[in-house]
Amino acid sequence: MSYEELTAGLNLCSGERKGSRLPCRGSLYKCSACGQVGCRQTQNDACTTQGFSAAGRCLHCGAANSAEVAS
Repeated sequence: MSYEELTAGLNLCSGERKGSRLPCRGSLYKCSACGQVGCRQTQNDACTTQGFSAAGRCLHCGAANSAEVAS
């Protein structure tokens, strides 16, 4: 099975990885406090549409542990 077939029903990040400009395709999360949607990376400032810091804080409102899988 191809990657596209495996991930067809998932909401994936459409941003670009900074430095390489490759597609991110990370899982998308929604902040339960403010509604911000974005990916979460293992490093800060790793994706153009990153919504959560490496520590799990929302980059929009600063709420901790507020990431839930976006539907």
